[in-house]
Amino acid sequence: MAARTFLIRAILTFVLLILAFFPLTSHSGALVVDEFVRLDQNYPNPFNGTTEVTYSIPAPGHVNLRVYNMLGQEVRTLVDEDEGRQEYHVRFDGNGLPSGQYTYTLIYTANGNVAKLSHKMYLVK
Repeated sequence: MAARTFLIRAILTFVLLILAFFPLTSHSGALVVDEFVRLDQNYPNPFNGTTEVTYSIPAPGHVNLRVYNMLGQEVRTLVDEDEGRQEYHVRFDGNGLPSGQYTYTLIYTANGNVAKLSHKMYLVK
């Protein structure tokens, strides 16, 4: 009997630990683990002039999408607002910037959790 109680407590502890690390949402009364934040590679890459950045977020939260040069200096803020769960497409206009490698970084904040994703892109004129 003691072994059975120990096993049940161990399973419950494991489940609670899993639930603590993954946000949950309710869909028709059922609890499911949400998707992860996704930041796709820009297209086209390399690009001349404009390119498109696609990302998706699993739940409403604050999104910040910025572009940096290779010195780490911010050159553009593409998004800085609260957004809902869906896929987004943002056009980046590189006109006025010199050719080179840039980094775009997505910071997503929701329910006290923060996700940070980055990709490189190449502007060729």
